[in-house]
Amino acid sequence: MSSAEIALPEKDRLPNLFVIGAPKCGTTTMFSYLSNHPDISPSIVKEPAFFDKDRNFSEQNDVLYDALLGYLEMFPENNCRYRLDATPCFAFPKVANRIGRLCGNESKFIFLIRDPVDRALSHYWHAYKLGLQMGDVENEIFDEYNGADICDTGKFPKNFLLNGLYSMHMERFKKYFGKDAMHLINFDDFVNSPEEEMVKLFKFLGLKEIEISSSKINASQMPLFPGLQRFLEQQNFAKKVAKSIMPHNFRQLLRYYFNKVNLKSTPVPDTDDSLIARLEEFYQAEYTILYDEYGIDLKSRSMTS
Repeated sequence: MSSAEIALPEKDRLPNLFVIGAPKCGTTTMFSYLSNHPDISPSIVKEPAFFDKDRNFSEQNDVLYDALLGYLEMFPENNCRYRLDATPCFAFPKVANRIGRLCGNESKFIFLIRDPVDRALSHYWHAYKLGLQMGDVENEIFDEYNGADICDTGKFPKNFLLNGLYSMHMERFKKYFGKDAMHLINFDDFVNSPEEEMVKLFKFLGLKEIEISSSKINASQMPLFPGLQRFLEQQNFAKKVAKSIMPHNFRQLLRYYFNKVNLKSTPVPDTDDSLIARLEEFYQAEYTILYDEYGIDLKSRSMTS
């Protein structure tokens, strides 16, 4: 059954407020702030990761009935003005179209964006923490880019470079919803002046201001033993066997214990100047577009993880 055939009373529980991007730009902190507002009802989990998943939609981009029912369960029944989904997935090319078709064109979107060089490096080390990268930073960052749109692989998305081409992705949302439905926040401003940025955001949403309790943007964690982290995060035969003989709760406790022992809060490693220069060259046109089109200057890296 497609979205054109769905007429459910529960559809009024669909989200109309999205923190849509970008990864490693403070979306978790933003979700926390917004969740405390009495007129905003957040999803039960921060990242439902629904609109970026091809399995939830037909080849014609219609939502699948069973998938929609599962998504609706993420949103409690209430009369809040906004229902919030904070999945930083705007690089996926079909997301804007899917949201527009399912949720209507009255939705609002929050984009947190960061110097794309810093964002790419922070994203890479996050993937390294998850055991998905080997630590050969420059080769692994540039190896993933071939100019093509990002696709849903069902795994943690890399696309370290593509996620930083903000203007290309935002253009899709501007096309479907208009520029007035989009609110952009510079990551550095959000880190340095969160209260001020939230005042601007509440004004954009037409909501009363509330006091926020400033919290630190997620600190970076690095594995002491990368091989162990890769084992914990990736599918393998040993994990399949363990899954068949160990209770779920016991497996979760083991995972928690190993992560606690193996992951330590620490700054990301220093980056070679040559790699910084190469990344800046890659994003040169993006810096210009963001400044000319949106009035945002991102060329002031702080490397906050």
